[in-house]
Amino acid sequence: MSLQYFTSGINDCLSRVETDYQSELDTLMQLNFQKLKKGQLMAL
Repeated sequence: MSLQYFTSGINDCLSRVETDYQSELDTLMQLNFQKLKKGQLMAL
């Protein structure tokens, strides 16, 4: 697989986000996501 093929696939996917993948994104994107303050670190 070449870099050109990979970037073409990524660009194709991103260009269809608001059309082909909208219903899937609606189920994943919730309004209750966590907002991190600037400089806040999460411990592992």
